[in-house]
Amino acid sequence: MVGVGVANPFRPVLSLAASWHRSLQECQVLHYTLFVLCLAIAELSRDRSCLRKLYPTLNPAALLRQIQTRQEALWKLAIRPTGVTMEPGV
Repeated sequence: MVGVGVANPFRPVLSLAASWHRSLQECQVLHYTLFVLCLAIAELSRDRSCLRKLYPTLNPAALLRQIQTRQEALWKLAIRPTGVTMEPGV
């Protein structure tokens, strides 16, 4: 029978230092995560302010005309098989 106060050298014992070190690592990970989140939020707010400045300058009708003009130019550059005619918008 093992007497009281006699430690078993084969039984792992969680020391207080190991527990403290683990909690310190958890705190460091939490702080790093919060830091990364703050950076992401700052970047999103920057992007949002850029979009707010850009939005009033947008003109949907002009954008549609630009798209159609460039699409027609691409159709003109397209390689077509001989004897086949492709008209834009058909």
